[in-house]
Amino acid sequence: MRISSAKMLGAVRLTEAEDGIGIALFGFSDSNETYVAETDYDLRITNFAPIRPDEYPIDYSITKEARGAAVHIGDPCPIPYWIGNEPGLVHGDISIQEFEERFGDALRDDGVITDLREIIGRSRTQFYQKERQLDAQRQVLKDFEDIFDEYPVHSRYWVSRFKAAVLNAIQSDDSEQARSRLRGRILEWVKQFRHKTNLRLLSSALSSAQPHVLTLLEVKLVLFDYLAQRFSSRDVTSLRRPDVREVINQYFPMGLYGFITLDKPEILQVLGGSGAEFAYDALWSGSRINLVSQLLRMFPESENGDFHDVIVASSVIFGSSELPDEVFERVHDAYSRKLFDLEQNINYAYRLIFRDKLLADQWAETAKELLLGIEEVNGLLRLREGAYRLSGKIPVDERPIASKVVEELRAYTATRTSAR
Repeated sequence: MRISSAKMLGAVRLTEAEDGIGIALFGFSDSNETYVAETDYDLRITNFAPIRPDEYPIDYSITKEARGAAVHIGDPCPIPYWIGNEPGLVHGDISIQEFEERFGDALRDDGVITDLREIIGRSRTQFYQKERQLDAQRQVLKDFEDIFDEYPVHSRYWVSRFKAAVLNAIQSDDSEQARSRLRGRILEWVKQFRHKTNLRLLSSALSSAQPHVLTLLEVKLVLFDYLAQRFSSRDVTSLRRPDVREVINQYFPMGLYGFITLDKPEILQVLGGSGAEFAYDALWSGSRINLVSQLLRMFPESENGDFHDVIVASSVIFGSSELPDEVFERVHDAYSRKLFDLEQNINYAYRLIFRDKLLADQWAETAKELLLGIEEVNGLLRLREGAYRLSGKIPVDERPIASKVVEELRAYTATRTSAR
């Protein structure tokens, strides 16, 4: 049961000497249990914790001021003391000026009053808070020696340990020393492994560092570098992975093109600043012209060529943004040509092949080829229209080939060589 208020009963004496400082002892009606107060850095009560009074020397000769007075959570904590075994009491919210006015000449001598003033003074100057922060920093550095003192390792275990170190640094009252060293560690890890690792591990390491160790823009710059390198080398296999789509959706909804176009001033500020620790051999494609021209070079020589690689790369480069004019025109021409040819092929198949049972052995193969053509046309439509590009979904009423035709073609793929 949480106690919200209690009465001061006496004090725990921490020394047998005639002079000393104690800890206030509390109780409340209808209970024999006794409590001591837990306080914050300002010496205000945050909780009443039970103790067994028989384990400590208790002095019940408290001052008349304290006897039976109700004390609540949030109140300044009473601090009992004795001089020549005579009890006294100060409250935790007393100011330094009030303290000095009250005790005057007694402050000249080393003793209880001087010790009390030190307690009050340290509370007012956040000494206790700073000490706790330092203890927390030291504990984080000790608990994660493998992160702070050893060379970074390219492994999921190291990334999980790094993430735990960041979380502990956050919880340790803004441990700036630990965060600074964590920043150095993740930058070293990125420098060594960003071109060797996979995107899932890289994004996991970076996300655990943001926003407390790395800024969002810095995370984006590293991921941009990784994806841009894959795009430059035409590593379409890597760009097809599901984790690429996740990263684009989360960090680059307007694609790499949109990022370096819309965020260019911020990018230049980070890269040109004295704190730019990243050795970006990238942003080699740091202009829209390079990205666009490289994508255009991926286009097949004719509109009848294979556009699968272009469709995959477009999601990375353009996200859900509108295509630049020079890309839109190429895509639209290819889409129009392939759609025209596809519609002609579908009409031919329905008019001559699917109606002739003597050609039943061609039905399945013809339907498969038409379905592949529909898939490619839909891909070109997703490439052309930013609204469909990342989701990969085209509304039913926007699809170039009716769903009924698609369902019929799928049925034809299941037919045997003999007539139905």
